[in-house]
Amino acid sequence: MRCAFVFAISFLGMACSNPSDISFINQQLDREIQLTNKHIITEINMLQNAYSNGVGTMTKDLFEELYLNSEKMIVLYCAIVDSAEKVSNKKEDITRCFSHHIDLIVRFMNNDGNDQNNYIASNALANFFNNESSSDLSDCQEFINNALSQDNEDLNSVQFKMMFAQLKNLEYQTWHYFNLAISGEGAMMNEFRGILGFDEQTILAGDTIKGTIFCDAYGKNNIMKYYIGTIDWEMFEKKKNICFKPGEKTKIPIIGEYQTIEPEFRGQFFHCPSKIGFESIEGVIEVKSPQAIFYVPFKKTFQVHKKVPEYFLSE
Repeated sequence: MRCAFVFAISFLGMACSNPSDISFINQQLDREIQLTNKHIITEINMLQNAYSNGVGTMTKDLFEELYLNSEKMIVLYCAIVDSAEKVSNKKEDITRCFSHHIDLIVRFMNNDGNDQNNYIASNALANFFNNESSSDLSDCQEFINNALSQDNEDLNSVQFKMMFAQLKNLEYQTWHYFNLAISGEGAMMNEFRGILGFDEQTILAGDTIKGTIFCDAYGKNNIMKYYIGTIDWEMFEKKKNICFKPGEKTKIPIIGEYQTIEPEFRGQFFHCPSKIGFESIEGVIEVKSPQAIFYVPFKKTFQVHKKVPEYFLSE
């Protein structure tokens, strides 16, 4: 996701001669900003949920600082857009707020010990300086100030919206990166689900059937172990998952004896039902990532037949 607009002052200068062009640009920017904000809200909710579970707290201080400045940006943006005040009269406030926001993002991306995400900061600077990748962050305030110093106030207003749209897009990428960093590149810290399935459509008493336990907590750094037994629901306290910090001593939320399926078997097991009727298999999946340990419950109720029902044979 990337803002479709760049700071092309010369183009906007020509467009300002036609009010319909300015109106079209404003409408496009409004849609862009609205869509980006929806994505940001989703990412922030995931992060807040992770922090509330004690996961990924190493980034919490930066999250709060960036989140606070994001709120200031929104207040400033709404105050200017919703009023008749000229953008040029707010140049100092805009320059200070916007430059601080991009500084927070670039500083984090370039100093988090992961070179793989540095392209985000580089792209941010390139976009901000009209795709001149050689520009330095120290020029940011001067560039913003110059962009908002045009003789045409309509042009200043559109430039202001463009900068805000690009900054919100960059902010979205940052929140998204935070989530990936916390989750081990793929498994978001919201709610995982455990699912059990059988290879056979019809389960017969006395037959050995193959089952597989799945979990939607995908992540290349995740290690999963599976326990089949009676779930200790009191440990979940009405939550869908249990979360522990890395290295924390944990108790498997199973009552009594249980069957363990090691990670190398990828959740596969064999079962031989002996009685006709309905039977249930339940247990928990242990998901270990570098940032957290999760226990995810699963349960499946199925029918055991004495023989293959006729409606299956007739198909």
